[in-house]
Amino acid sequence: MSKVSGKLQAFFNHQIHHQLPFAIYRLPAKKQVFVLAQLYGAEKKIKTLTTVKKESGFVFAPFQNTQKSSTIFIPAHLHTTPSKLSGFESTTHTPTISEGIIDKYVSVQKTDFKKLVQSIVTHINQKQYSKIVAARVKQIRKPTSFNPVAFFYQLCEAYSNAFVSLVYAPSAGIWMGATPEVLLQYGRDKFTTYSLAGTKTKAKTTWGEKEIQEQKFVTASIVKSLQKVAGKTPHLSPTRTIRAGNLFHLSNTVTLRASTPDLWPQLAEQLHPTPAVAGLPVDNAINYIAQHEPNPRLYYSGFMGPVNIQSQINLYVNLRCMHIGSKQLNLYSGCGVTALSDSDAEWMETENKLDTLLKVLFNA
Repeated sequence: MSKVSGKLQAFFNHQIHHQLPFAIYRLPAKKQVFVLAQLYGAEKKIKTLTTVKKESGFVFAPFQNTQKSSTIFIPAHLHTTPSKLSGFESTTHTPTISEGIIDKYVSVQKTDFKKLVQSIVTHINQKQYSKIVAARVKQIRKPTSFNPVAFFYQLCEAYSNAFVSLVYAPSAGIWMGATPEVLLQYGRDKFTTYSLAGTKTKAKTTWGEKEIQEQKFVTASIVKSLQKVAGKTPHLSPTRTIRAGNLFHLSNTVTLRASTPDLWPQLAEQLHPTPAVAGLPVDNAINYIAQHEPNPRLYYSGFMGPVNIQSQINLYVNLRCMHIGSKQLNLYSGCGVTALSDSDAEWMETENKLDTLLKVLFNA
C-alpha cells in the first residue's frame, strides 16, 4: 500500500469506527481524488435541499425518501486530498462494516426478472405507462481480500470518465460505484444536465426504435422540469452517442444560463427522479416500482455529489453502484422497459451494467 492510500485507509477506518459520515470521490476526466468529511456531530438528515443551499458539503440522496433511506448532507468540515490527510495515521483498528439499513437482499434470478419485464410491457400496452425502469440486485459473497479503499482506486483507473465515489453514513452504510450520469452541474454561469438513455454494447450497432423512443421520453421530461423552475427554455444539443465504460448510450446536453447557483436545490429536486431511472409518468412509475421490485432501491438511482465547493455544483445519479455489507456485496442494475422491450434483451442489459463493477472486482 502506498503512503497516500495508507493515509486514506487510516482515515476510512477512523471515520467508520467513530460513525462519522464521509465521501471519497473523483470527478470525471480528472485525476485528483478528494476527501470530504464530517468530523463531529450527529449525521445530518434533511427533508429539503434548500436548507443547505449555501452550505459546502456532499449530498447523498436516495431514490425516494423513506423510513429506511433519507437524504443525508455531509458538511465539509474537512475537504482535502488524500496526500494532505493528517491526524488519522495512529488509527489501527479495522472497522466493522454492516449494511445499516436493510436486513436482507433478494438476489433476483433471470426467470423472475423476465416475468417482471413482461408484466411491465403488458401494463404499458394497456396504456397505463409509457416506460418503467426495472431494477434488480445481484448479491455476491464479498472476497476475503476486498478492500473498499483499494477498490476505489481500481475503479478510478478503469473508468476515467465516470464519477467514482465511496460514501459512508451510519444510517446508510457504505456505498460505492462509478456512474456515467450527471443529474445537475453548475459552473461558468450555467447549469448543465444530460438526458441519457438507450443502451448498446457495440459502437457500430444501429440504434433501434425502442432506444430512440426511450431517449426522447427522457429528454422531453428534463426540458420540461428545467422550464418549470427557471421560467425559461434551456438550450438542447443534438443527440449523440457517448461511451460509458463498456457500454454506449444516447445523450443530449441541456444547458441553462444563470448568474448564480442559487436555484440548484429546486432544479435538483425537480429533475429527480428522471424518467431514465423511474419511468413515465414519473409518479405512476415510482408507485409501480415500490409495489413490484423485490428490493428497496435505497440509494441506488438516487443522486449524490459535492455542492458549493469552489462555487460549483456537481450532482450525479447513483448508478453502477453497490451497497457493501459485512459478508456480501449487493450490486444494483436496471433497464428502461417500453412497449418495444424484449425480456431477454433487458436481462442482458442489466448483466452488462453489472459488469462495470464485476470486471474490476474480479480483474476480468
